Amino acid sequence: GKKGGRSYILVNELAAAEKAISYLSISEKETARMGIIFSILGLIFMENGSVSEEDLFSFLERMGMSSNPELAEIFDGDVKKYINDVLVTKQHYLRKVKKECVDAEQVFEYMWGDRADAEVKKSDVLKMVSENCAPKMFNEQYEKVKNEEGLETL
Repeated sequence: GKKGGRSYILVNELAAAEKAISYLSISEKETARMGIIFSILGLIFMENGSVSEEDLFSFLERMGMSSNPELAEIFDGDVKKYINDVLVTKQHYLRKVKKECVDAEQVFEYMWGDRADAEVKKSDVLKMVSENCAPKMFNEQYEKVKNEEGLETL
């Protein structure tokens, strides 16, 4: 694009009932990518708003993102490049912030980006993370969601 140009992101704000009607066809690859985005947002939320680059990629490694060729294909072969080029730079689901230099090495953290703040409800993330237990088990996150979105979302 042109330097200094503007980018716009469309946000779907249709009511939940209207979302039941499928307006768009979403591919299996896009569905898998959204699952990973949601998992990363869940990790960041449960880590109280930010996660180190090392911890993020360790998490993705444990999920098999680097070692499974089928999963790597979802991200065009390079999950790290996909996260930084697509989720941070193009889609703004994540924000990458330089923290400090440790032994002359740059250290980065990832946080929710503007698009995640606009599109994703923290209550949905908390529900996903706590599927096998009560959301109240994660007291700090539970209180944050209750304060931001209201008790009825839980």
